[in-house]
Amino acid sequence: MEKLPGEGQPNIENKAEQETKQPLTAEDLKQRREGLEQRVAAIKKQKEDDIKKQLSDREAMIAEDGRLVPLLEEAEGTLEYFETQNQQGLLTDKKDVAELESLKTLVASLREQKDATLQKYDAIMSNPDVYEKVWEEAHGEKMTRELKDRREGAAKEITQRVEEIGNAIEKLSSSREYAYGEVEKKKRDLDTAVTALRKVIDEATKGLDSGQYKTSEFLKDLRTPDTYGGYITGAEQYRKSLGLFKGKEKAAVDYVLRERYKFDDADKKAEEVDKAKQYLGTLDSQVDKLAEQYKTLVLDAWTKENEIKKEFPAEGYSSNDLPHTVHYGLEENLERRSGLGKMEGGRWIPPYDLDRSEKGRKRNEEEKFNKLNSLFHRIEETAGRYLYMHNPEKEK
Repeated sequence: MEKLPGEGQPNIENKAEQETKQPLTAEDLKQRREGLEQRVAAIKKQKEDDIKKQLSDREAMIAEDGRLVPLLEEAEGTLEYFETQNQQGLLTDKKDVAELESLKTLVASLREQKDATLQKYDAIMSNPDVYEKVWEEAHGEKMTRELKDRREGAAKEITQRVEEIGNAIEKLSSSREYAYGEVEKKKRDLDTAVTALRKVIDEATKGLDSGQYKTSEFLKDLRTPDTYGGYITGAEQYRKSLGLFKGKEKAAVDYVLRERYKFDDADKKAEEVDKAKQYLGTLDSQVDKLAEQYKTLVLDAWTKENEIKKEFPAEGYSSNDLPHTVHYGLEENLERRSGLGKMEGGRWIPPYDLDRSEKGRKRNEEEKFNKLNSLFHRIEETAGRYLYMHNPEKEK
């Protein structure tokens, strides 16, 4: 005889009920605590191992930066010398010209490597546990806490202002995209209106023969007047200049004059194009305002960074943390606004930190980020491309 499903198997629900009815003992509580202690110990051990790994990576980044800095300085100096000789027309040997191009590639590569090294270093030091460990090892717990509070307060203010600029960039990008679309739409409307004018002129002149070419050429020339209304005014004056026996030509001009409203419409369309372009131009001028706002924020970040260094002179290696918070923080802000990356555990994970399976970027999000980032680069170029990398106090 076949058993019914579940027949002969323990009743889990009844078992759970039986267990709950059993009296709780001290041994039960001890086992629960020991189980939790083991799990907590494993978590702490993993966290310590992660910190050790990041500290090791940090030392590697410091060493790499130490290797790249003199190499880049020497490469830039050599490139500058070659470019100077080339500008003076003294680089005549093909090998020297090839070397100049090679140096340009080398300098660009070294700059990219240095930038990548700084980004990796900043990413490691952005971990509060790593930063605290570095400082504690050198200066003790009390000073570590004071420095941490000081930096967190400064970083919080910087991040708030980064958010404001990110919001302004997103709004300006959206407005510029809409305004550019309006310009293109108005231009298409104008093209349609002008095409209608040419059809009128073609119809008016199709009956004119070679002996009446002057009138034909006059009517076909839409380029002469400043406005299409001006073309009509010119046509009226031309009509008056025609002699008594110019009936066919007068009829051609009269045909055009009867379609005056189409020329007026073309003028309106041209005015709309101009207005749309002017509005787009006013939006472009906002780039300068945002560039000034961005520059002020970077310089303020450097000021706060230098103040912290003076207050905590033993802090040692680091510290373009706050200016980097402006530059890289704004890039991440724009990525987040575009829908790239993801939120996990209340923390935003940038796209480059995701697993390979999670890195698939949707086309719309990617396109939005490219537009925002392009505008940011334009703002940054106006303000000073590497402003966040150069301490103004050291360059005085």
